[in-house]
Amino acid sequence: MIERLELGPKSHLEKGTKFRVKDGPYWVTDSGEQIPMRARGVMQFNFAFVRGSCVFIDADSDVDGHVVLHYRGRRKNKLMGDKLVCRPYTIAGRVTGRKRRKPPVKG
Repeated sequence: MIERLELGPKSHLEKGTKFRVKDGPYWVTDSGEQIPMRARGVMQFNFAFVRGSCVFIDADSDVDGHVVLHYRGRRKNKLMGDKLVCRPYTIAGRVTGRKRRKPPVKG
């Protein structure tokens, strides 16, 4: 179990850190359309763990509840074949308490 996950040289996640994700797994239909199957909303980091060559993040989401996110490494779903693409999540950024300023309205 990893209590502090290093994302880069200046960024990390530790218990209670809020963050957003992008990318994630998707389903490919017979017509070639991609349907996203990703977790949504603001996540709160609990811990990370390693299974084989993959790194997973255990988090709580305000939309989906408890989630386990595939963060790093390659994995393949043998049951679904080529229909389910197991793309790892990317951390989109940490969530701070600051609100974004709206641009001034022209007119």
